[in-house]
Amino acid sequence: MASLAPYTQPLTQREAGHLLRRTLIGPTQAEISNATGQFAAQLLQQLLVDDPIPNPPIDPLTNSDWVSPAPGPNNSPDDVRRIQFFGWWIHKMHTQPTTIHERMVWFWHTHFPTIETRITNTAALYYQHSLFRKYALGNFKTLTRAMCIDNAMLVHLDGRLNVAGSPQENFAREFFELFTVGKGAQVSPTDYTTFTETDVKEATRLLTGWDVDGSFTTVDPITGIPRGKLKGNGTIATQHDTGTKTFTAAFNNTSIAPASNQVVDVEAELDAFVDMVFASPHTAKYLCRRLYRFFVYYDITPEIENDIIAPLAALLVQQNYEIKPVLEALLKSSHFFDQDDQVLQNNNIGAIIKSPIEITVGSLRTLEVPFPAPNDLVRHYLAYGNKLTEATGGQGMPFHEPYDVAGFDPYYQFPGFNRLWITPNYLAMRYLWSDSITGGVADMSGLELFKLDMPAFVQTHCSNPSNADVLIKEMCDLLLPIDLDQARLDYFRDNGLLSGITSSGWSTDWTTFTQNGNAMLVEQPLEKMFRIILQSPEFQIY
Repeated sequence: MASLAPYTQPLTQREAGHLLRRTLIGPTQAEISNATGQFAAQLLQQLLVDDPIPNPPIDPLTNSDWVSPAPGPNNSPDDVRRIQFFGWWIHKMHTQPTTIHERMVWFWHTHFPTIETRITNTAALYYQHSLFRKYALGNFKTLTRAMCIDNAMLVHLDGRLNVAGSPQENFAREFFELFTVGKGAQVSPTDYTTFTETDVKEATRLLTGWDVDGSFTTVDPITGIPRGKLKGNGTIATQHDTGTKTFTAAFNNTSIAPASNQVVDVEAELDAFVDMVFASPHTAKYLCRRLYRFFVYYDITPEIENDIIAPLAALLVQQNYEIKPVLEALLKSSHFFDQDDQVLQNNNIGAIIKSPIEITVGSLRTLEVPFPAPNDLVRHYLAYGNKLTEATGGQGMPFHEPYDVAGFDPYYQFPGFNRLWITPNYLAMRYLWSDSITGGVADMSGLELFKLDMPAFVQTHCSNPSNADVLIKEMCDLLLPIDLDQARLDYFRDNGLLSGITSSGWSTDWTTFTQNGNAMLVEQPLEKMFRIILQSPEFQIY
């Protein structure tokens, strides 16, 4: 029986690795080692911590940021700033501390997805990202309210085009279906159980009159982050529908209207709308399903719905939509560690197919591959902003560019979910990624940007690298989420490290390397070893 009862045993190396793989983007050997033997509740006290807000991206042309509060004429053009922002963000993932914060920033990006080419304003993207970073472990309701009037979202889902007398329903529809109550069983052509077409129309009226503030000088008093503004003179909202909006039984037949067309009253009307939607029991359950699929497994059975989702949703409501207590309950549960039953067929350790972010950034972080530092900005952005986004794009995740407004299909699309990351082309590009790690990636002049120093890595991360069996076992334990039987370990050894040489030959070559520092003898066997592991089915999951 699925259970949220806390798991109270000291974590084995495999269990510690499981928790860290799901909460970090590629745990290091030191992080797994430090976590082994701790209790889940103890480890989560370290993981569930907000990271400090980082400084914004720096533009090499000005040696300053471009969000103070908006880009100036001396800054790089927007398409270049986009690469800077992407590179800055991926660098934060690669160098993250041992907290869940970066993983949650990514979660909110998948929950409130935006398509960069629809927005074409990198400063707007950055400020939206700032909301995700500020509320990574914060209040879902406050974040959702902010997203209603976020500059990037007002462009992405056409909220800026929604005015009194000329409604634009895109945002209101997705607000219900994608962000809050979700879409339930359709009981009629206009009734989706959790909301109706009437609710979409009334919400659209309520959300009229907002516009983008391209100067980014309108700062939200709640979040402290630039946002959109109401069309008008700053006091009066001139294009807002001030009539009464009456919602259906899905929202208890609630009626909402502003006291006047003054900005303060229209803001209060938005508050009342968000309160109404968050009073629906479907909102908490919808978010908890998204969290479960993101952190645990894609398949929500009736048992999971009753024993995991329902109590998590009740906790979320009890905590007034603060996200941290819900994450703590889920991630320290017996269910998360597969300790709530003895059934092997429903194990969730190693059951999620990695996204291209986990494949690329995760492998680089686990293998501790060095990159050009931020003080070498041009090469830094080239490595992170160009090369890594090219890699994720080739694997089916164009960075910040999902194929539709719902986001990347594997995060939401029934019934495939994470299995949709795998196609023949995407799988081939995943395999090629191992070539980038072991063979290195260079800039246009041929100067290396990043490459795994394989001899140095195994020398410092393996207890006895000269022993082929020890080396294979310890590298598989680090890179793969599940325990392997001896036959599988032998396969990696014989078809990777020892392909063309013997165990004694490897031992001799390694000893020679440690004595004279000449890595030529060990480079090729190590390259074969890392490639066969990184291209294995086991590496594609976590």
